Parts: sequence; structure tokens; C-alpha cells
Amino acid sequence: MAQSLWPEFQKDGFMLAVSALMGMMLFLIFSAYYLAKNKIRAIHETGVGLLLGILLSYFASKILSADNMKMLAFDSRFFFVYLLPPVIFNSGYAMQKRYFFANISAVATYAFLGTLISFSSTAVFMLGARQMGMHSWSPLECFLFGAVICATDTVGVVAIMEKAPVSRDLFSIVM
Repeated sequence: MAQSLWPEFQKDGFMLAVSALMGMMLFLIFSAYYLAKNKIRAIHETGVGLLLGILLSYFASKILSADNMKMLAFDSRFFFVYLLPPVIFNSGYAMQKRYFFANISAVATYAFLGTLISFSSTAVFMLGARQMGMHSWSPLECFLFGAVICATDTVGVVAIMEKAPVSRDLFSIVM
């Protein structure tokens, strides 16, 4: 078993995780303020959060022991039961219903056909990559990957579209 770089934190990994989370949140708040104040459009605050999460995950894997890393594991049940419903509820509650129902045919078309096209193209691409020897996934795993990838991150898209000057119709269709 690999030893941690900081043995004193092995005893109190929870406090390290909480401190890292609080530091990350403060950094994201200040970076969002800095990006908005200086009108920097090269990267969105969600991109900064993603890069920061990647860096913290890398350093956590090098610093923490295997037992403490288990504590930081992603719990999908917690996410889907407690974190996602308030986000979806807020998006639906804040949505401008008039624009949504005025564009209901476009919304339905993009929801069903767009998802089907995204799923099939991703799955076919992964099957082609399998044939070329780029990975050893089974065809079922290629289709499962296509199903996971075709579900776009609507929250991230909406966050970016709220800052960008887009028409209300486009915002309603994506929402």
C-alpha cells in the first residue's frame, strides 16, 4: 500500500476534505467575481470549476491514503436523490413558460431526435474505434457509453447561456 505524503492528515482526512471543499468554493466565488469584473470571456466560471476539480482530485490522489480516498468517492445515489432535484425544480420554476410552450415542437424535436442522433453517432464512433483497436470494449459497453454521453449537461449549458446574449426562443428550447 502506498504511503501518504502527509501522514498526519491520514488521521483526520475529513477535516482536510472539508478544508479543500471550502477553499475550492471560495476560490470559485472570487474567480467568478474576477471574470465578471474584468469581462474575461476566454473561460467561463464552470470551466474554472472543472479545472480546479481536476487539480484537486490529482493532488488528493497523491496526498491522501487509500482509506481517506474512499471517503471522497462519488455517491451517485446522494447526487440523484438530494442534489439534482432542487436544480431541476429551480430550472423549471424559473423557466419562462410562454416561450417554452410557443416553441414546444422545436423542444420536442431537439429532445427526442437530438438525443437519438447524439446516442447513435457516439455509439457508432465507439464501435469504429473498437474495430481499429483503440479500446477493447464490448459492443454493449459502446452503446452504454453512447447512452451516457448523449445526456448533455443542461445545467452547464444554461449557466453559459444566461451570461451570453442569446434569444429567448433559443434559451427556451435548450431549457
